[in-house]
Amino acid sequence: MKSKIKGKDLSTESDAFAKKGVRFNTKKFGILFRLMLVHAAVLIIALSVLSFEAVKSVNDSGVRNVKIELGNQITEFGSAVNKIQAGQTLSDVVRAYLGRHVLAAGEGIIVSLKSAQTYATVSAAPLASIPTIKALISKVPPSSEYLTINYQNTSYQVLASPIIGTSVDGVIFAIESLSQVTSVRNHVLLVTVVEATLVLIIALGSTFFVLRRLLRVIARMTQTAREISTGDLNKRIDYSGPKDELGTLAETFDEMIVRLGNAMDAQRSLLSDVSHQLKTPLTVIQGHVEVLTRGDLSDPSETRQSLDLVRDEVGHASALVEQLLLLGRSLEVDFIEPGIVDLRSFISDIWASVPLLAERVWRLGDIPDLTLMIDSERMNGAIRNLIDNAIHATKVGDTICLEVVKGDYIDFKVVDTGHGMTPGQVENARVRFSSGAERQKKGTGLGLAIVDAIAKAHGGQVVIDSKVGEGTSVSIRIPFVKAVNLNEDLNES
Repeated sequence: MKSKIKGKDLSTESDAFAKKGVRFNTKKFGILFRLMLVHAAVLIIALSVLSFEAVKSVNDSGVRNVKIELGNQITEFGSAVNKIQAGQTLSDVVRAYLGRHVLAAGEGIIVSLKSAQTYATVSAAPLASIPTIKALISKVPPSSEYLTINYQNTSYQVLASPIIGTSVDGVIFAIESLSQVTSVRNHVLLVTVVEATLVLIIALGSTFFVLRRLLRVIARMTQTAREISTGDLNKRIDYSGPKDELGTLAETFDEMIVRLGNAMDAQRSLLSDVSHQLKTPLTVIQGHVEVLTRGDLSDPSETRQSLDLVRDEVGHASALVEQLLLLGRSLEVDFIEPGIVDLRSFISDIWASVPLLAERVWRLGDIPDLTLMIDSERMNGAIRNLIDNAIHATKVGDTICLEVVKGDYIDFKVVDTGHGMTPGQVENARVRFSSGAERQKKGTGLGLAIVDAIAKAHGGQVVIDSKVGEGTSVSIRIPFVKAVNLNEDLNES
């Protein structure tokens, strides 16, 4: 049976809270509790060790000072015994010494002579009956020794030392209570425990807030990732905290989502463009095939004309597909395979077949003596693409120049004296499936996009400079850091 309070269904409310993320928060605070528990255990162990060492150090220091005081008592008594005068007995000296010697509170002296006489100060007299003291009186120790005795819940430090004249004449006990040492030790222990507890509370409190902040950001990242996994790429963490490692992680996550969104948009745009571009040749092919199947095939000239048109459209579609595959390949990490290329030999190989492509005035500019780290196959295709664009932008008698310019960058430049382009046409030329001015009316519109992909894969870009009536210059610009001077390398080697 479901429990109800004031008409509310608790099971329904718990389901609603679970949907709002309470279940996730429970897991989050479970992690927080475990982390706090581990942190608390480590802190307790560390603080316990420090407290133990502190208390032990204070206690040892106090006991050491007591032993020094007891040693001084024995030394002072020995000096009095050594000053015994003629006619005095050892008993007279002991009585005189104890009579004039002033002791601090908690101190006492017991002297037992060989003549079975025992003398003691008032504070030490009750201790003479302790079995340990009696045993040392009956059997005098050969040398001084320390011992600890307990009497009526009080600890005493005792130094027993033989009284030596011409022979062993007895034993003296210098006694001091350890009450003050115990009191100081207990006080230090109390202070240490209180301080350690405060440190533990402060440390756990600060750790709690730090971990909660950390887990809150991680929880937000997790929730954002879940929402993104459903296809909503507009979600962001929108972190606004300090620029630490966590902040950098959150910002990097948002940047990654932006890049994913851009990639998805580019993919959708490409698919839309591809479907639109392929629709035309496929429609043309389908129309001519239907004409051929329904028409009279007895007329060879009409049949040949239809087949030629179908062949042209198939070739156009095939070229489009090939270029689309190359564009898709450009998104992969290993799109280019750089190698050491001798620039002059590389350009010479390209130039050997270029003058045969069209009736133009061809000119080869100066080529620097360099070696480059480039993908020769991809760069060859990109340069030939620029040359093909220049051919379509010019007419018979116009000049097309291929040159390589060395500066802060390396520019593979194709310059023509064609009709040129307006700024709007220059921007339009960069768009997929479009062309600038009268360029490549029968082309796919992907040539410059492929060149741009190759340039970016080399860490560079495509630069277009064009003026109407003056011509166009298109460059593949790559960073000069990828180039090495061949002569310098040979001289160094």
